[in-house]
This record gives sequence, C-alpha cells and structure tokens, in this order.
Amino acid sequence: MELTKEIIPLVIKEIKGDIIHVVWSPGGDEIAVEEDLGGFRRVIRTFNLTDSTSKEIAKYTCMARWGGLDYSPDGSTGRRSSPDL
Repeated sequence: MELTKEIIPLVIKEIKGDIIHVVWSPGGDEIAVEEDLGGFRRVIRTFNLTDSTSKEIAKYTCMARWGGLDYSPDGSTGRRSSPDL
C-alpha cells in the first residue's frame, strides 16, 4: 500500500506534535508514528491504512532521543529502537 493523498489526511489530522519517527509495518498496511508533544512528552500511534483507523499505543516521558521506531519481528507491535548516544 502506498501513502497516497487520500491517506495523508488521516495521518495529519491525528498528529498533535512534531513527528520524530515514522515506520511502515512489515505487511505494509499500517504505519507507526512517534511524536514529540513538548516537555519531554512522547506518544506512539499507529495508523491502519486499510480501514482508516488510528490507535494510540503509548504515552511516555523521555529525555533521550531514540534511534528509531521498529515493529516487532512478527509485525504485531511497534517499539522504540536503541537510543542515540
């Protein structure tokens, strides 16, 4: 699945902060986005591109900048990569 002009509004309307990382799921039907909400507050959210839904996975406070965002090997969950040092 491609990130087309029909899908972009779904993602944009849900974004509340600055995008730090974006990653496609292994199956290509979902993307995960890590956002910086300011004040060290972060959120990870997924966007299902087949049914146009989004889901907040985690909110957390973090002073470190992480190296990226990955899906688990089975593609079921998003996770943060190791921190940038």
